[in-house]
Amino acid sequence: MLPGLLLAGSLCAGPDPWAQLKPGLTPESVTALLGAPVLLTKGHGTQTWIYDNGGEVLIRDTLVEWTQPAMPPPATPTSAPAPHLAPKQPVKPAVVIAPPPAAKATVPPTDAKEKALQFFPKPAESAP
Repeated sequence: MLPGLLLAGSLCAGPDPWAQLKPGLTPESVTALLGAPVLLTKGHGTQTWIYDNGGEVLIRDTLVEWTQPAMPPPATPTSAPAPHLAPKQPVKPAVVIAPPPAAKATVPPTDAKEKALQFFPKPAESAP
C-alpha cells in the first residue's frame, strides 16, 4: 500500500524538471526549471552548477549537458515521523561527564604590603 501512495504523490507533483532540460536553454530558463544551484563554479568560459540532490549542469553561454540526480528530491516532508521510527523510550547517554568542581573564592588583599607578601613571602629567619 505504501508504494502506491508514493507513486500517487509523485504524479501529483508534476513532471520532473530534469526531464524538461534540453541543449541550448538559457541559464535563466535552467534556473526557472531547477531553481538556484547550491554551488556554482566558473572557469575557461564554462559554468558548472551543482545541486544538493547530486545533479550537475554545464553551461557555455547556453545549456550544453547535464547529469540528472540519482534520486529525485523528496516531495513534501511529513509533519510527524513514521510510528515505527519513533523511539519508544528516551535514550540514556552511555557516559555522564560531571562538571568540574567549583573554585574556592579568595578575598583579594586590601593593601599593597599584603599584595606584595602574596608574591614575595618573607624569608625564614635564621636562629643565632
